[in-house]
Amino acid sequence: MTQQGQDSLPGIRYAMRVRGHLDPKWSELLGGWSLTHLGKGETLLTSRPIDQAALHGTLGRLRDFRIIIISLTAFEG
Repeated sequence: MTQQGQDSLPGIRYAMRVRGHLDPKWSELLGGWSLTHLGKGETLLTSRPIDQAALHGTLGRLRDFRIIIISLTAFEG
């Protein structure tokens, strides 16, 4: 039996708050993350279960467009 690494755990999802109200087109640009506009000019992004490589790809896109990340939380679900 092999031990799975942290990047291959099934069911890991992420919730990320970013500054600004992102246009709905960002969902497709970020690989299917769900967007919810919050008060105070923030957007909540939630992922389907993804691995670490997909998360880093999303973080890279946000960085490239200079979108400020307020918080990032991982959870099972």
